[in-house]
Amino acid sequence: MRLVYEVVFDRANLNAQFRQMMTNSGSFMSDQMRITASSLLLSLESPQLGSGRRMRMPEDLTKLSIILHWISNVISSGTAASLSFDESSGRLTFYLCSNAFHEASTEKATRLLDIMRKSFSIALTGENQSDLEQEYLVFVADVCWRRLQDKVNNKVPHFPLVPDGADVSTMSSVLKTIVGLVEAWKVWRLQTGLPDEDSPVVMKMRQKLNHSQSSDTLKHCFEEIFRPLDDSGNRLHQLVRLWRCCYALMKSDFFSDVFNERWGDYYSLETCFLYRVYRRIWRLYSYRRGMDVLLHHGIPHLISMGCQPDITFCWVPCDSPITIELVTTPEHFIFQVGQRRGWPGNLAQDSPSTSAARHLWSVNETKVVNVHPVVSLVNFLHSSGIRVMENRIGTSRRPCTLCDYYATSIDNWIFQCARSSNKFRVDWAVPKTFGGTLTKDMVERIIARIRDYAEAIAVAFLTPPPQCEGYLSDME
Repeated sequence: MRLVYEVVFDRANLNAQFRQMMTNSGSFMSDQMRITASSLLLSLESPQLGSGRRMRMPEDLTKLSIILHWISNVISSGTAASLSFDESSGRLTFYLCSNAFHEASTEKATRLLDIMRKSFSIALTGENQSDLEQEYLVFVADVCWRRLQDKVNNKVPHFPLVPDGADVSTMSSVLKTIVGLVEAWKVWRLQTGLPDEDSPVVMKMRQKLNHSQSSDTLKHCFEEIFRPLDDSGNRLHQLVRLWRCCYALMKSDFFSDVFNERWGDYYSLETCFLYRVYRRIWRLYSYRRGMDVLLHHGIPHLISMGCQPDITFCWVPCDSPITIELVTTPEHFIFQVGQRRGWPGNLAQDSPSTSAARHLWSVNETKVVNVHPVVSLVNFLHSSGIRVMENRIGTSRRPCTLCDYYATSIDNWIFQCARSSNKFRVDWAVPKTFGGTLTKDMVERIIARIRDYAEAIAVAFLTPPPQCEGYLSDME
């Protein structure tokens, strides 16, 4: 009996000893590991209805934001860009930073610079900018064809939420689901006494295609955005046709009814599915949209400010990838982060996500992380004392949550980025290079904010509601 009692006594004290051991081991974890581990845990989060969605265009609608997005996108994927203007000389400088910098990027940048300088020269003489539109279109078709072809031909859109019973495993099944929703919408329009698709852009296309019903034109446009791009055909003609259909869909009554909640509900599975479809359409059209904004709005506006054809591109270096070691198990980390955030107990035991988290990584496993271009560009601009227009940074893809948070963490230098993707990227790295203008205390404070923010979001995710309330309060 005494032996049994001693075993029971040891088990009763095991949890307290385990807590002490894990709390002490927390001191060995670097800030980078804590950020990476928190991001890995957040990768378990399932999609939520209406989680931060913005209907219509997912990019910022400021003209400068669209221009910077377009320039960074056509030059290289994974690129951040800003624009500065020197009033004394009238010089424009685009600052670019990319993790995918290579010789092809410089060739694209050089070619784009030549076209932009020509645009400024033509605009300064009062000639028609539209004469250069074809040259811009040929440029985009040449440098972005493979990327657009891959998006259209090979990338089946990812739909976290789909209508009940819908098959979205292939391009054809996605298109079939969309056509089914168009038919349901058409029936609803008739039942409510509204005409069939009646938007001016779609009606104009209907007349050109000689369709008997405008809903047939809608279906045609959807078919075109899923039609494979063919190397044997005229590339520019195919892209122009694709962009024309994208624009018609974006201006359609169909999407207007969806996003204004006249047909369907904001939180319905059908609306969430169509939101992702619309996002695909906008991304494809953005390769044309940015060019139009630059040519017809951006350049005239810059000339009115006194800008000259003296334009330069400045490439900003990016830190090399970093390999980190995860020195504790997911379960241990969940316990530790719960303790740091004031969880009254053992969060690893209380959280319903711990079981799934055990498979995320193992002890001493290594991960490669990268300093994202937004972070490198922010550090360069701050350390160089360079002020950019609107304090704006454009990106070829929406910045992750940590990049967006970092861009607003430097005192007196709040940078404006495109709307965040609301995603925690597991490859996000703490920068190694900050520049001489940031003191050690400032750097530590910035990284501490990032680390604590990531852990606070992770605890809020791990904690079952309604108990999670209050765990983000000190981060607001």
